[in-house]
Amino acid sequence: KKKDAAKGSGDNSLANYNVGTDTVEYGNEKLKGATHKKSGRKVVIRTVNKSEGGYDAARIKHEVKVLKQLKHPSCVGLVEVIDSEANFYILFEALGGSSLAARIETNKRGLPEGEAASVAVDVFNALAHLASV
Repeated sequence: KKKDAAKGSGDNSLANYNVGTDTVEYGNEKLKGATHKKSGRKVVIRTVNKSEGGYDAARIKHEVKVLKQLKHPSCVGLVEVIDSEANFYILFEALGGSSLAARIETNKRGLPEGEAASVAVDVFNALAHLASV
């Protein structure tokens, strides 16, 4: 068996990251924040457990293929993919600032019209780009 890339010391390894403790879970997937040890770049690690139900290798590989082609300012960028024996790790760039949901919740009247229009344009442009990939 090949060495578990997630525990190794190579360039393509989770050992290169300081992984946070806060976890968001859904199904057989988990999300955690992390920071690259050398560069300081913040990422979000999506962990897919290969042994739990719902893991579909073909679907994940197709998703990664699409993510590698997805280069758009309104889409979260793919940073790295790590395939270990037990898990599949997809690392995305971490975004700063508050979420759209949080911004809407803090303003009882919703988003101001100009900001809502700007968000809608960004979403539509991202969807149009995704459809072209």
